[in-house]
Amino acid sequence: MTKKKAKSKKEKYKIKFNLLKRDFIRLNLRYILYAYGVIILIYLLHLGYIEYFQITDNYHKSFSASLMEDLIFFGLVGTIVFIISQRDGSELPLKYRVANLANESKNIDDPAVEYLYENIKPLLGYNDKTNIDVVIEDVTDDNKLIKVFTSVESRIMNLCSRETFDLVNSSFSIYAPNKVGQDYGYISCAGVKNIVPAGFEKNNSECSPPNIAVADNGHNPPLKKAEWNHPIEKFTIPKGGKAESKMGWAVWEKLNEDPSNIENWYYIELNRFTDEIHFDIQRSLDRPDINLVADIRINFKNSTNKLSLDDHLLITKTAKKIPINVKLRPGDKIEFILRTVK
Repeated sequence: MTKKKAKSKKEKYKIKFNLLKRDFIRLNLRYILYAYGVIILIYLLHLGYIEYFQITDNYHKSFSASLMEDLIFFGLVGTIVFIISQRDGSELPLKYRVANLANESKNIDDPAVEYLYENIKPLLGYNDKTNIDVVIEDVTDDNKLIKVFTSVESRIMNLCSRETFDLVNSSFSIYAPNKVGQDYGYISCAGVKNIVPAGFEKNNSECSPPNIAVADNGHNPPLKKAEWNHPIEKFTIPKGGKAESKMGWAVWEKLNEDPSNIENWYYIELNRFTDEIHFDIQRSLDRPDINLVADIRINFKNSTNKLSLDDHLLITKTAKKIPINVKLRPGDKIEFILRTVK
């Protein structure tokens, strides 16, 4: 065993021992309080005894003074122990807090604790707020395809104040099933960066540098094939920190398709739990002869039910705000389908 591993194992058992001591104090605190109450009662009875019988000898005076000192001492020590025992363990690394939860089961072993830790940690990063903007930009001459621009901007929060959060197995991806000539659409931006308070840029070594696949500079590089994917290399959000993920793209979608076929619905999928969502839709398309309406819904991954957000919504050049009063989990989709009306 290497010196580093031995030190890690020693530290591990030290923390486990401290957790057990803390739990022991919490479980047995009421018995300690009972004992302290009995001592106080004895002291009060002794004072009453001296007062009632008017005892003035030095022995009883010395005993009373000594007992008072003991009460004050143990009272102070007890108060300190009580305060320490009320600490919830948030000062400990996440892995040891998971181990403490697992200690409720006496049969759980270290590999099982490691498994729990590996599955809990990825859940600590979530989308605190996501803004989704959809703009209808163009239509083909035969009115069969329509260009849809989508912008998704999320603020990612790290729930853990004692451990960094890593974005792993993540990517920016676009699927463009249709094209007009050689035009599959375009990308306006794609990237993630930490939100670092002013003055901490150079001092925060836990922050990963920005991971920018496509800069938001107005160049809008075209999509050259139906599928585009940019893996996000390990990206670290600092302890208790937050980051911003932003992506904008435009693709051609079919118009006036059968809504009973799920393949005809355009969807936006978020890969983290999302707490608050703002969804806007509008058109920049300058075709007064075309009236566009949209059906908008949420397709939940773990349910056959779909939540309708709006039916037959007329899309205008003024953004329509669609209220979304549910929390989305990974795999849930915001879907809409477009059609024309007279």
